[in-house]
Amino acid sequence: AMRYEPLTGYTIDTTFVIKNKAVSFEAPPAYQKSFTFWTDRLRGEVRREVYRYLIVTQEADKDGSVPFRKLLTRFMVDLTRQGQMLEPYGTLQDDMTSLAWEGRFDPHGVVTDFEKTRGKENPSMAELGLSQVDRVFPVVSTPRQLAIGEGFSDVQSVPLPSRLDVDGFESVRMMMTRDYVLRELRGRQALFDLKTSYAADPAAGPTTKRSTLRLSGGGEGEAVMDLDQGAFVSVRQPSTLTIDIEAPLRPLPDNPSTADPGTARTHLELDLNLSATQKIQRMFNQGSSP
Repeated sequence: AMRYEPLTGYTIDTTFVIKNKAVSFEAPPAYQKSFTFWTDRLRGEVRREVYRYLIVTQEADKDGSVPFRKLLTRFMVDLTRQGQMLEPYGTLQDDMTSLAWEGRFDPHGVVTDFEKTRGKENPSMAELGLSQVDRVFPVVSTPRQLAIGEGFSDVQSVPLPSRLDVDGFESVRMMMTRDYVLRELRGRQALFDLKTSYAADPAAGPTTKRSTLRLSGGGEGEAVMDLDQGAFVSVRQPSTLTIDIEAPLRPLPDNPSTADPGTARTHLELDLNLSATQKIQRMFNQGSSP
């Protein structure tokens, strides 16, 4: 399990790149023009998010738990659409780096208390891949002894990396399963093969009638754990997420509001490249303290 040592600083640099690899649709003839405009706008769009988090721990309590403070000291986001780089996020960069949290780790590195203590809210934060970035390294609730070829799984429910602008799909979520298998020991590092897979979260599906959401895909990467530090120090998680949705169409302005235009289908493929490194620095040599 991850060990968060007292009086230690953890710097986590994370990059998350989301690329719309493919977009297609099936819709009645009267809707072809609007769907073509929408899919052409999405096709090839790339969003790149860069984060630097700093976690600073305090002295451990008697029960072994470790209080900590978390800061977002660096954040950048850029969006490339149809070959043009855009900056549509206003004050988002400043609002993000104003954020701070306080919490507590149990002896196995699992967060038991967590609250935001500083920072502004910005609606654009909901458009970011914060949930995946925040848990870029796996959470293991109990210590494990692994032999070569053995491993563990980390399963979490997260929002989609790009929000679907479809009625009833505002709060849909996906299950992200990451399987870590110990490949080899190299000095004091443990190298893991990482397999990622995606599925729809049945507890957070579409809320409108005649709507369906199917998610699939995944990828293969790797993660490295420093055995002396008791912590993962790098992860590389490339994957492809496939999204298939079916949803009711809105009546066209020149049709009676009572008319039922039926449904349309949309197929999206997103390339997701999530990577991170972690540097650990003790505040002082604890072994020399009296």
